[in-house]
Amino acid sequence: MHEEPIVCSPEDALNAFAQGCVDYLAVGNYLLSYEDNKEKFII
Repeated sequence: MHEEPIVCSPEDALNAFAQGCVDYLAVGNYLLSYEDNKEKFII
């Protein structure tokens, strides 16, 4: 996200991921791909 700070919490990371601002999100042992989940991802 242009001019947005680096995420500071898991919630920030999920919001960025849901908005399509990042292509991948690594959380613990998981790697999420936005392209693979864009139709399934719901917050």
